[in-house]
Amino acid sequence: KGTMSGRTYGWLPGEQNDAIQQIYQAVMNDTEADTSYRNQFKKAYGVDLEKQNKEEVINLIARAVSDYLRTLKSTRTSPYDKFVQMNGLEIGPAQNESAADFAKRMLARLSDLETKRQLKTTKDFGVTAVEGMKIFFRTEGAGTVGNCVSCHKPPLFTDSSFHNMGVSQSEYDRIHGEGSFAALTIPNAAEASRPSAKFRETPSSGKPGYVDLGFWNFVDVADSPLRRAAESKEQFLERMTATFKTPTLRNLTYSQPYMHNGAFHSLDSVLNELMRLSDLARAGRVRQADEGLAAIKISLSDTRPLIVFLNALNEDLQ
Repeated sequence: KGTMSGRTYGWLPGEQNDAIQQIYQAVMNDTEADTSYRNQFKKAYGVDLEKQNKEEVINLIARAVSDYLRTLKSTRTSPYDKFVQMNGLEIGPAQNESAADFAKRMLARLSDLETKRQLKTTKDFGVTAVEGMKIFFRTEGAGTVGNCVSCHKPPLFTDSSFHNMGVSQSEYDRIHGEGSFAALTIPNAAEASRPSAKFRETPSSGKPGYVDLGFWNFVDVADSPLRRAAESKEQFLERMTATFKTPTLRNLTYSQPYMHNGAFHSLDSVLNELMRLSDLARAGRVRQADEGLAAIKISLSDTRPLIVFLNALNEDLQ
């Protein structure tokens, strides 16, 4: 419901009720004889929309979209998947194995195959894709480190968790000036009323203090599995500032624009922003930055192989 009535659909701060009303009217005013929304909801859920109030109709719409989205399964037939299978590589971490440990094993296996001249490549997954894969999986070292695998672990290329990559700060500071997000007053766990309309909005010059803090609005500070041992509720909620769920990197060619705010329309622009934000994180200038952000150490010369690798995660969905 938040997606359909929020910023990703182009609604401005304060327009959520207008969005809900438009969605409701679009469904209720559809009078096509056989294909109307009313008939489709009756067929799918056995429900007469005329007997539902507005909130119940909106909930049904959200349920229908969610039910559909759960049917979208990857066939895992991308060039990357074929490369992994061809070379006898593991598709993902073993049970209880960290992404970093899995990445080390993957890189060691690649190195071994290359040393023995046994690494098999294809037209769709060639030398440049392999180089991008190495950058993607590298989590430490003095040289190029993508650290991408820390959040985007195979085979789904997401950890389904939440991270602050500095995007909300960047968006807010572009409107209100460098350092504005760092100075923003954010209530603590004892005082916060969540979710907060003020902290779920697109920043605008006319509304200083309005920003999107992401999962901060919804996380259960008492029982969340993300809360660390010995971490207080206050510390945990503070760490959840501006965190957003990790998206899958599969089929990116079909899912732009990128990042939670849809501000980036190319992989080049995403990587350039991550380079900038990782530099700021190392300097301690990203508020509550995810620990993995500072570990990203890539340069412009790394963007091409990374993008070639990422494009190798696309399936043929035509």
